[in-house]
Amino acid sequence: MRPHDGGIVGAGATESLSGFRADFGVIGISGIEEDGTLLDFDLDEIQCARAIIRHARRVILLADHTKFTRKPVGRVGDLSMIDDFVTDRAPSEEFQTHLETNNVTLHVI
Repeated sequence: MRPHDGGIVGAGATESLSGFRADFGVIGISGIEEDGTLLDFDLDEIQCARAIIRHARRVILLADHTKFTRKPVGRVGDLSMIDDFVTDRAPSEEFQTHLETNNVTLHVI
C-alpha cells in the first residue's frame, strides 16, 4: 500500500486481480499520446492496469483533458484495449478518429 494515496499496487495486487473475471474494469492513466497510446509513470500501476484489462469483459478508461499534455514513458497499451473513454472535454478530431477506428465509445461529462 502506498502511504501517500492508499493505492494498492505491486506484484501482490496484480496477482490478486488476475484471480477474477469482471464485467467492468475501470482504469486511469497518467498520459495519452495523440495516436492513442496509453501511458503511466509507475511500473506497478502499469502492471495492475494491464491485469484489469486482461480480466475484464468491458474496459472503461477514465482520464481528464490534462492527460493529453502529460508525457509519461511507461506504456500501458493502446485504444484497441478499451471499450469506453470517459473524459471531461472533447478530445481533438484526430483523437476522436482513433476512438472511432478502435470502436471506443466516447463519453464527455
